[in-house]
Amino acid sequence: MTKEVLTFTSIEQYQDHIYDVDMSAYQISSGGFFNLHKNFFMPNVTIGYRIVDSEVIHQAHMPSNQFYVILPFNHCQVTFDGITHTKDRFLFIGPGEHSFSNFPKHTENLYITFAAEALRNYFDAEEIELLMKLMPAIREGKVELDNLALFREVAFSIFHRLFTAEHTPNYAELIDTEQTLFSALRSLVAPATAKLGHKIVLPTRKTVVVRAIEYLEQGNIISVNVPELADACFCSVRTLEYAFNSILGKSPNQFLKLRKFHIVRRHILDHNIRNASEVLRLFSISNHGRFASEYRQIFGETPFKTLSTK
Repeated sequence: MTKEVLTFTSIEQYQDHIYDVDMSAYQISSGGFFNLHKNFFMPNVTIGYRIVDSEVIHQAHMPSNQFYVILPFNHCQVTFDGITHTKDRFLFIGPGEHSFSNFPKHTENLYITFAAEALRNYFDAEEIELLMKLMPAIREGKVELDNLALFREVAFSIFHRLFTAEHTPNYAELIDTEQTLFSALRSLVAPATAKLGHKIVLPTRKTVVVRAIEYLEQGNIISVNVPELADACFCSVRTLEYAFNSILGKSPNQFLKLRKFHIVRRHILDHNIRNASEVLRLFSISNHGRFASEYRQIFGETPFKTLSTK
């Protein structure tokens, strides 16, 4: 068992620490960055609390050995694959899924990871396969989950108990806690999988965004225009626009621009740069003043300030 409390004061620090997920994160609100995580690690389950004080877009490819749950606090909302989720939705993500999420400023949520192998002690292989097919429908609220309020109550109660306990739980207590969470999860989703065992097709708009992101990342592409990206995704510009606006809440052009700002910032921080203008020329940025102004709107400082504070 391990308990940890982490604070991140820059988007780079935050992204570098999330090493167990293939993830890119983009700060889109202006000013400083703050992200707090409290994690409690058990043998097969991790339960944690997160507060996000800056608006952040995440693009993540989940590990192949985890099921992931996000539970927004009562007053908070999270946009996931273009759909807004509050406490009345169950944000359940399966192994290997590609996800896109937007956490607004001042967001609080609990998150739980369940080891996929341990889940087999509570669900048989057929149930797990069916669960994977139903993931998008569960997130979209198309599958009725009668016990969601009870699951939230169990999860929040366990988290509070673990982080306020005066003694360190022994191994037997941790196993009992894990069993409670696994059993609560089964009580939540098993009735739905038994009742709604039909095939759910991955939404086309998400497929388009996944294809676009993979094209950019695998080719390490920095400069591309929207028509070129649409061609790479085998779709029209209009379809690409609709997909990005639906899933990320940003147009393709806005996302490409935001991504470039983050790439430039990372290059400044990671390389032995003599002056910021050198980097701007490297990335074919001709209007240095405008770029610096927009950069400052996102990160709260100019590229020259980022360089001087390394």
